[in-house]
Amino acid sequence: MIEAVEYTATGYVEVSAEEAAALIRTVDPLILDVRTPGEYAGGHLANAKLIPIQVLEAELGQLADYKDKPIFVYCRSGNRSTVAARLLLDKGFHNVTNMRQGMNEWQKKNLPIVK
Repeated sequence: MIEAVEYTATGYVEVSAEEAAALIRTVDPLILDVRTPGEYAGGHLANAKLIPIQVLEAELGQLADYKDKPIFVYCRSGNRSTVAARLLLDKGFHNVTNMRQGMNEWQKKNLPIVK
């Protein structure tokens, strides 16, 4: 298994799937899925906004209202979401949380998905 890239920064937090589920319930962040449309169609978190990592920088205007609000980002394994989190922070977002092991861990824990 490929290990997710390491990244640390102010305003950046990594969480497990269980911590992510609790965060979504208590903080109500923008949930950002950075996978492909096909992956998203196969199952995603409830209320997730799909913006694939390949187009995220070009689509940042959609997220302008969230610069100072919590954003929760995920992908399949945690690699693309780490890249996405770094991009968001580099572009002035201040409160970004990444699900470290992505949908792989979410599904292993039998947490709910929407299809």
